[in-house]
Amino acid sequence: MRAVGGYFELELRKGAEYHPGAIRVNTARNAFEYLLRAGKYRKVYLPAYTCDVMREPIRKLGLACQYYHLDERLEPLFDVALVRPREAFVYTNYFGLHGRGAQRIARVCPNVIIDNAQAFYATPLPGVDAFYSPRKFFGVPDGGYLYTEKRLAAAPRPASSWHRMRHLLKRIDGNPDQGYRDFVRNERSLAGQPIAAMSALTLALLRNIDYEAVRTIRRGNFAFLHSRLGGTNELRVHLGARDCPLIYPYLRGDGKVIRKALIRNKVYVAQYWGPSSLAARPSPFERHLADDLLALPIDQRYGKADLQELSTLIGG
Repeated sequence: MRAVGGYFELELRKGAEYHPGAIRVNTARNAFEYLLRAGKYRKVYLPAYTCDVMREPIRKLGLACQYYHLDERLEPLFDVALVRPREAFVYTNYFGLHGRGAQRIARVCPNVIIDNAQAFYATPLPGVDAFYSPRKFFGVPDGGYLYTEKRLAAAPRPASSWHRMRHLLKRIDGNPDQGYRDFVRNERSLAGQPIAAMSALTLALLRNIDYEAVRTIRRGNFAFLHSRLGGTNELRVHLGARDCPLIYPYLRGDGKVIRKALIRNKVYVAQYWGPSSLAARPSPFERHLADDLLALPIDQRYGKADLQELSTLIGG
């Protein structure tokens, strides 16, 4: 019998998840590892411009890895007909803006894995492996979703997440500076974790979100920034009717200088991804992305007044 009475738990509404049909795991990188294990792959084709944590499961499993380059639309410069059985081709839905590209690649590459870590709202494609990272979009400590028809022999045991909440709580009760060290510690703690089922706490938090309100705010904020900065953005961006973006990707030759100015004004701009994360011999365009791309925040915490101030700081 479960405990009855006593003190209350954190009070959360018991709503619905956005991905109720997905397999729930403890992190997105472990969702990727799950797909590699269940697919029994021997080799992985990975974009040269990607997060370094994507390499962690590949190294752990001892798989061969070959990098491919991107064109200026962030689409693969690679003939997917070369992908053989027992080889996986990873397609990244960059910034949540490449849903159509994911559909195109899925039609011609049977062994594709769609990296939707930056595209939480992307609709899963029938019979196509994909994974998602909810904590890139929402205030949760960990967690990952994946879609696949493959299964591991043993179901993962549940994780626990209560000890990863300090940075989330401090941001509510204090300010970002006070919680940043805890955030960094939390990020480091997720490395090397075995595959586990999503914790009850993370699941409860994800059932507490108004997903349609978040989608509306993000799309509106993206459109607002694009109306002010699109003319000077070197990156060709398009918000599809079904896309929900992670950030507004703004590329300029002086991006490094702008990033420092924004941080001085307490505008914390993520870097996707630093030069140290790039594969060997990146193309000049990929190095430009790593050095100068500004991942401008457009999330549900902000309104038009915040973004007007942001665009003014940039000069838009």
